[in-house]
Amino acid sequence: RVENEGYEWLGNLQMGRVLQQIARMHLRTPSINRLLDVIQEEKCSKWLVDEAQTQTIANIAWALSRLDCHADIFFKELDQQADWFVSEGNAQDIATVVYACGVLRIKYCKNLFHMTDKNAQYICEKGPPIAICRILSTCSRLKLRLPNFFRHFDRNAVRLKRGQPEDMAKCAMASGSLGKRFPN
Repeated sequence: RVENEGYEWLGNLQMGRVLQQIARMHLRTPSINRLLDVIQEEKCSKWLVDEAQTQTIANIAWALSRLDCHADIFFKELDQQADWFVSEGNAQDIATVVYACGVLRIKYCKNLFHMTDKNAQYICEKGPPIAICRILSTCSRLKLRLPNFFRHFDRNAVRLKRGQPEDMAKCAMASGSLGKRFPN
């Protein structure tokens, strides 16, 4: 139906939900590939980033990463809007998008990474442990240096240890690969 009526009829929230379900089921069919092609068009990418809420954008970024879809136009558009996205998004939304960049090995989102580092205190103090773990994982995968983020990570490590054991193991592995010691 997207092919016939355009992506606007679906709405950005529903598009995000549809993509999440597709990603969760690891589906790839010709019609899903056509939907992913539409998302990678400049007009659609711009519409999504301009119109969607931060959680929807994060959901779309997560789904694209899970589907191994390097939607460069979408991520470049998001990088241009990084000031807005980071200031409006919560720590989980920010971490999800940064993590999607890491999974897809997208290094060109420099403004997004800069704004994440600039807002590290908020992210590390308010974000759930999994959010911090995802950013650490991306730093490790992309060889990013976010000095402000690392400093606030160190300051909040005790609070972060209250997270799920699996998240803590991932945090410890990511911090170790960055040459940082995760506190006992």
